[in-house]
Amino acid sequence: MVRIGIIGCGWVAFQHAISLREIEDVEIEAIADVNMSVAKSFSRRFNVKKIYNDYRLLINDSSIDAVFITTPSKFHAEQVIYALKNGKAVFSEKPPALTRDEIENIKHEVERQKGIYQIGFNRRYWPVYKKVKDLIINREFKPYSADIKMVDGHMKSPTWLLDDNIVGSYLHDSLIHIFDLVRFLFSEVSSVIAISRRNLYPIDDEWAIILEFSNGMISTITYTAHASFLNPTERLEIYGDHATILTEERWRVVFSRGIEDQPSINIYDYWKMPTHILFGFKEEDKDFIEAVKKGEETKVGINEAYKAMEILFACFESSNKNGVKIEIN
Repeated sequence: MVRIGIIGCGWVAFQHAISLREIEDVEIEAIADVNMSVAKSFSRRFNVKKIYNDYRLLINDSSIDAVFITTPSKFHAEQVIYALKNGKAVFSEKPPALTRDEIENIKHEVERQKGIYQIGFNRRYWPVYKKVKDLIINREFKPYSADIKMVDGHMKSPTWLLDDNIVGSYLHDSLIHIFDLVRFLFSEVSSVIAISRRNLYPIDDEWAIILEFSNGMISTITYTAHASFLNPTERLEIYGDHATILTEERWRVVFSRGIEDQPSINIYDYWKMPTHILFGFKEEDKDFIEAVKKGEETKVGINEAYKAMEILFACFESSNKNGVKIEIN
């Protein structure tokens, strides 16, 4: 039996709890949240008996084997490091950290403790992107370039979205998923060119990014925070040998190929899947629990967290230098 503690009781924690409840030999032993009314409601929903208002008390509970950290971004590094130092396996939601020093400290602690650490890059587990990966692995499609879009309708709520001290930036909050996803689908990123703007908000709300990959592939990424919520707000168009893969959010993959005016088209729909499966929560949680049971490294661990953050930092460095190309080793 793997006994879990969940720190932070928001929407993401709710999805993890649904997933964990469906996995054998797992019990949610305790939860922690600074808002006790939220914690009590969560405990009733999932029949959790132990409630803490301080994450340290939960981590210090000797009955807990592993913790899920689903708190606001600024707390991730502090809580991850505390959990690792106290011998807990850790699943942390994204972003892994806000600063370079924080991710370096997490990496150091994972290596020093030989700890089990998984980062919540759930895009790897979306059925949509798993299908894209399968098409590439099975050599049905070879990608040469990609055009990636991620947009939000506004930054007006919740209000802390405009607080860099809490979220880091919109690169930390949202595009970090894309930085990991392109590594998962294509190959390592070798260079970054980025330009950002502050159009409607007091923080960077517009990004245009060019990525080069170690295999020679190229990609653009466009991000804006004031687009209106016109779906799909997340979309990949990947171009191959007279072929295109198009994704629409987490719902659909369209695979087109051929030089004819009416090419061959295959459509893969995932609309009807439950939310915790569609968003990849259940499968990533199963991988984490399996790693805890076996005492092994996770599939999406500190290396993946670190490399995604390297791309993020390179974007800021390039933007601060007016779009200078930044090489990534």
